[in-house]
Amino acid sequence: MVKKTLLSLAIAASAAGMAGCQLSSVEDNNKVDDTPITSGQDGAERSSVSPIFSPANGLMPANIDLLFSAASATDGTAQLSSATLPPEVAINKLPGFSTTAAFYLPFNGALNPETVAAGSTVFLVKLKNADDNAAIDPLDISSIVAAFPENPIADDSVQSVFQADYVQLADGSHAIRVMPTEPLEPRTKYIVAVTDGIKGADGLPVRASADYELLRGELELPSSALAPVRPAIQGWEQIAGGFLAQASAGALTQKNIVLSYAFTTNSDSKGLTRYAAPALFVKDQLPLAQAEGLLDGAQPGTTDLIAAGVVQAGGGNPTDPEQVAAAKQTPQYEAALYNTITSLDDELGLPVGLNINTAVQAPAPRAVNIIDVTAVAGGVGIPANALNPALPATATVYQGQIQLPRFLELPVKTTELTPTGIGAAMAADADWSANTGLGAILDGAFGNEAGTTPPKDADGSTNVTWRYPFPQPVATTNGINYAPLMVTLPNGECGAEVPVVMFVHGITSNRASSLAYAASLADNCVATVAIDLPTHGIAPVSSDSNGQAVDNSLLSFNVDPANAQFTGSPWAGVAALDATFSNLQERHGNVFQDGNSIRKDMVFNASPLATAGEGEAVREGTSGSTFINLSNFTRTRDNMQQAVVDLLNLNASLDNIDNTLPVNFDLDKVFVAGHSLGAILGTTYAAVNNDASVLAYNSNLNRVQGVILANGGAHVSKLLENSISFGPTILGGLAAAGVEQGTANFETFMHVIQATIDVVDPANSAKMLAASGTPVALFNMVGGAALPADASGVSFPDALKVAGVFLPDHTVPNFDYFGNEATNPYAAFAPALGLQAGITTAQAPMAGTNGLAGVMGLETVNAATDVTALTTPVQVQVRFNQGTHSTFAASDVPAAFGEMVRQTLMLVNGAYNTPANTLNTSVLESN
Repeated sequence: MVKKTLLSLAIAASAAGMAGCQLSSVEDNNKVDDTPITSGQDGAERSSVSPIFSPANGLMPANIDLLFSAASATDGTAQLSSATLPPEVAINKLPGFSTTAAFYLPFNGALNPETVAAGSTVFLVKLKNADDNAAIDPLDISSIVAAFPENPIADDSVQSVFQADYVQLADGSHAIRVMPTEPLEPRTKYIVAVTDGIKGADGLPVRASADYELLRGELELPSSALAPVRPAIQGWEQIAGGFLAQASAGALTQKNIVLSYAFTTNSDSKGLTRYAAPALFVKDQLPLAQAEGLLDGAQPGTTDLIAAGVVQAGGGNPTDPEQVAAAKQTPQYEAALYNTITSLDDELGLPVGLNINTAVQAPAPRAVNIIDVTAVAGGVGIPANALNPALPATATVYQGQIQLPRFLELPVKTTELTPTGIGAAMAADADWSANTGLGAILDGAFGNEAGTTPPKDADGSTNVTWRYPFPQPVATTNGINYAPLMVTLPNGECGAEVPVVMFVHGITSNRASSLAYAASLADNCVATVAIDLPTHGIAPVSSDSNGQAVDNSLLSFNVDPANAQFTGSPWAGVAALDATFSNLQERHGNVFQDGNSIRKDMVFNASPLATAGEGEAVREGTSGSTFINLSNFTRTRDNMQQAVVDLLNLNASLDNIDNTLPVNFDLDKVFVAGHSLGAILGTTYAAVNNDASVLAYNSNLNRVQGVILANGGAHVSKLLENSISFGPTILGGLAAAGVEQGTANFETFMHVIQATIDVVDPANSAKMLAASGTPVALFNMVGGAALPADASGVSFPDALKVAGVFLPDHTVPNFDYFGNEATNPYAAFAPALGLQAGITTAQAPMAGTNGLAGVMGLETVNAATDVTALTTPVQVQVRFNQGTHSTFAASDVPAAFGEMVRQTLMLVNGAYNTPANTLNTSVLESN
C-alpha cells in the first residue's frame, strides 16, 4: 500500500529524466530548450578562488542530494557508507535536509563580501512539489520533470527567503553562508546556484573548481564511479541556468554558474498529522476511486451506506438516491470513507478489534485512574492551600495515571565509566522504529509480500519519517506508558462545566510546576490537567534560578509506589497499596544523567542536600536530564515527537478524566498553556491537533480554542546555542569533543541536528498553527531595566532580580543574542560564562521567542497597545519588562505572574481584544 515511487533522485534518473532539460531564456521561458550545453568560461582573467567541490574526494556541501543515491532501494533516507559520528548516524535516518538551518558553501580562498548577495550572485531555485502534482516525489527529480516538462521551477521561487554572505569560519576556512530567513518549503527540492559575479579578495571573478568543470563537460572522466554524478550535475545546472536567464532578463546564463547542486528538504509536522489521523495516511496512498473499490469489494453497497450516513448527519433524507449521490462529492464523505477503512478488522481478515487505528495507537480516549487519598487527606483530592499555604483554598489537586501509547524505552544507563563507554550509552538510546504491526496489516490487505511494509533501510533497520510515520510500540508494559497525571480543579460554585487548560511544563521541570498557575486558574473556575514530558518527572533534586542544585520542594508529589517511603508522598503511599497502580512510575524511570554525562539510578534513600553532613550520602537525580541527547539526534527528536503524541492522547482522554472527578470539563473550551520547552512543544502539538484535516479525520480530538505560550521559541538548535542557561554546557561539551563553535564542523553538526528535529520544531509548525485561526498569546520576557556594565559583584541572575533588574530571558533567548556583540544584552557577562560575546555563526533569524513570533506573524502587545484594535482571532506576542524565565511557573515576580494569569483568563473567556482586558502596563515594555 505504501507508494514505492522511484526515489532515484538525480543520480540514476537524471539521464532519462533530465538529459537536455534546460529552461529557455527570456524569449520563451515557458519552453524547455534541448540544445547542447557548452561548458567552460569566456576566456576572461579569473581568480584562483573557487568553490570546493570534488565528489571523488568527498569534498562537497553538507546538504547535497548525492547522499540519497541509494534511496530508491531503501526507505528514502540518506546513506553514508561509513557512519559512526552522531551527525553521520543521524543523516542516514533522514529523508531530507533542514528547512531552517543555515548551510555553507566552502571556498578555497577569501571572497569580496560585497559581491556575495542573495538573488544576485547566490540563488535558491525552488522546484515544484507534490502540492503542484501529487505524482511528484521530492527526491526523484525525474518525477518533477515528468510532471512539468516545460518548466519544473516553482511559481513562487522567490529569492527573499534567505540571506547569503561571506564568512571566514573560526577554523580559518572560507565559505558562503546561505541562511533561510523563513522556513523553506518542506518535502521540496531546491537547486543552489552560485555565479561568477562573486569576486575573490583579489578582485577577480571566482571560477568553478576543476572537478566541477570536468563533471559539467564531456571530457573523459578519470573514474567510472563519477559516471552517474555527471548527468546529475548537468541536469541541476541546466535548470539553474534557465532560471537565471529568466530571472535576469538574459543578463545571466548557464555559463555564469560556478557551482550548482540540489538538496531536498525534510518534512514539517506532516508525519505527526498522519499519526493523529491515520485515515489521512490512507488517503495519501489510495485515491478515492480505489478506496471506494476496496470497500465495495469487501462488502457491496458500503460506500452508499457511508454516503447515506453523511446525508442523515446533515439533516437530509438518507433514502433519497440523489442526495446520496451528491453526498459522495463532499469532504465529509471522504473523511467518513477513509475512517471506515482504518476501522476495518474482520473485513480484512484481521481479529476483531485489530485495525489500522488500533495498530498505530492513534489518539483515542485512554484509561484513567485517580489515586484516592481519602484516608490520608479526607478526600480524593488535596486542597491546594494544604500543599502550599500561599495557594488559594478554592483549588483541589488530584493525581493518578493515564495509559498513554509508549514508543520509547527508558534511557540507557552507563556501564563503562570511560569517555567511550559514556558516549556509547548515550548513543544507544532507542529512537522510534517503524510499526511492523501496521505493516503486516497493509501487506495482507493489499497483497504485498510479507515484510514489504514498513520499507527497510540499507542495514535492515526501519525509520519513522513522513513516508511511513507510525512508530512501533515498545515491548515493555505492552506498549503502555502508565504516566502520572495531575488535575487541579476549582472547588467553588462554577456551574455545570468549566474550561480546561492542558499545561505543558518546561525542560528539567515536571507536572507539579503547573501548581501556582493552575491554582490561580481554579480560583477563576478553570481546570488544569498536566502530565510530564518524556524522561521528566518529580525527582529528588531540582535547581534554583541560578542553576544551583537544591532539594526538590515538590518531592512529595512523586507518585511512584516503589519510592513512597522515601518521598513522603500521600499519593505514592496509597498507590503502593493498590494493584491498579503497580506499573505507575515517574516518566524519568528513576534514571538521570549527571554533569559528566553518566547515566545512573536516582537516589531517594539518602540525606537531603540542605542537611547532609560532610561525606554523607545525599539524594541524587534530576528531571529531564536525558531529554537532549547530542550523541543521538534522533532520540532527541523522538523525545519531542513522543511529547506531541502524549498531548494528542491527553486531549482525546479529557472526557475520561472528568468522568473520574467531581467537576465536568467544557470540551468546547479546551486550551493549552506551555512554558519554555512546553511552549516549544505546545506550539507543534496545537498546530497538529488543530489542523483542519486532522480534526475532520479524527473525531476523538477536541479543538484547542486558544494557546498560551510562555517563553517559547523556534529554531531549537540555534536557540540552545544562544541560551545563557544551556549554551555554556553545550558549547563546552562539543569543544571538549573537538567541535569548536564557529568552525565548519560545528556548523555541520548544528545543521544536521536541526534537520533531524525540524519535523517537530515550531519554526515549521508555527505557520500551520497561525493558519488554523487558533488564538495565541506568546509571553516574551524582554526585560527593561538598565543592565550592569559587567558581571563583577553580581550574583547572576538572582541578585539582579532582587535589585529590580530584569534581563531578557536567559534560558529561551529573545533572539540570537550571541550573533552580534553590539546587540547582545549579555555581552558583559560572556567572559564569565566562557562565551564569545559575538560570533557571526550564532546568527539565526528564526531562533528564540522573537523568531517564533515572526514566523507566526504575531501582533505585538506592550504598554502602548490598544487591545480593542487587535485583529480576530487574537494572535499576539506580549512583551514583559518585568519577570524572569521562571515567572510563569514559579510566580517569582508577583505582578508579572498576575498579569500572565489575567491575560490567560481573558483569552479563555474570549475577551482578549475587548475593553474588559485592562492591561497592567507597569509590567509591559513601554514601546
